[in-house]
Amino acid sequence: MEPILRLGESCRLGVVLDAFGTISAVAVARTSKSLQNFVRRARAMRPRAIAVAATHALRSAANGAEVADRLSRAVGLPVEVLSGEDEARLV
Repeated sequence: MEPILRLGESCRLGVVLDAFGTISAVAVARTSKSLQNFVRRARAMRPRAIAVAATHALRSAANGAEVADRLSRAVGLPVEVLSGEDEARLV
């Protein structure tokens, strides 16, 4: 796969992660909205594939798998939670 568009935005998923160990519903809603906009823009370019990746916040949150599932359903694409090694390599 060769990238034709890379989009990123700090959605602040981990804002309360350190204090509570989970990602808040407000952060999920904010991220879902951003992700839907990104996917819309990406689909407009008619790519062969779209990859959606998540990093540290989803990897370390107690509800990270649940959040990834909610975001996947919101955009109709799988959200892959990257390993620390893959995150470092791709960022």
